[in-house]
Amino acid sequence: MGEGGKKALDAEREARKTAESQAKDLQKQLDAANAQLKTAKNEGLPEWQQKFNELQEKLDGALAAQKQAEETAQAATLAQLRTDRAAEKGLPAALAKKLTGTTAEELDEEIDELLPHLGTPGPKPNPQQGNPSQARGGSLAAGRERYAAAHPK
Repeated sequence: MGEGGKKALDAEREARKTAESQAKDLQKQLDAANAQLKTAKNEGLPEWQQKFNELQEKLDGALAAQKQAEETAQAATLAQLRTDRAAEKGLPAALAKKLTGTTAEELDEEIDELLPHLGTPGPKPNPQQGNPSQARGGSLAAGRERYAAAHPK
C-alpha cells in the first residue's frame, strides 16, 4: 500500500472513531431525554399508577421477547423439518434450503416435483482409470511366458 493509501486509511479510521464517539454521546442524550420524559409522564400520578405503568412496560417487554423467541424457535423447527424431509427423500442439502413449504406434506410435494429434474447421478468412477498398466502389455508370447513363470509345472 502506498503513502496515499496509508493516509486515506488513517483518515478513515479517525473518522470512524469520531463517529462512534458522537453516536455514544447521542445515545447518552437520548437515554437522559427518555428518563426525563418518563418522570414527566409519571409526575402528578398517584404512586399506584406509576407502579402500574412501570409493570406494564416490563410486561410489554417480556411479551415482545417471548414472541421473538417463539418466532426464532418456529423458524429453527421449520429449517430442521426441511432438512430432514430432504435427506429422507434424497434431495441434496443445498436444495433443501430452497424449499418453501411449511408442513411435511407441502415439503414432500415440493421435493417430489424437484427430484425428476435432478437426473441420475452418473456412473461411479473406475478406480483403475488413469493407473499405469504396470508394464503387463505386450504380445501373446509375453503372456505365455508370464503364465509359465507364475504356474511352474
